[in-house]
Amino acid sequence: MDMDADIVGINFTQEEINKEILKQAIKATFEQRNSMEDLENIDKIINTIEKDKTLIHSWKDYQAKHLYAKNIKYDDVIKDIRSINNEIN
Repeated sequence: MDMDADIVGINFTQEEINKEILKQAIKATFEQRNSMEDLENIDKIINTIEKDKTLIHSWKDYQAKHLYAKNIKYDDVIKDIRSINNEIN
């Protein structure tokens, strides 16, 4: 699953992104990847990735390679993913 890489960097307000278009795009991505079951279980998956030590370590590596991510905490990424999920559902 590469969902976190797709979502990182999306920081939006109501004025910037049409939520219906975002919802359609996310659904189309899950359909294209044949992973609609993952979309149906998104809350459980977010809880899992929040605690995943491998992903946390990968985020630290990503931060080291990409200066724009240096000051973005993994917890904040998860918080933004939850926020996006809540906004479109």
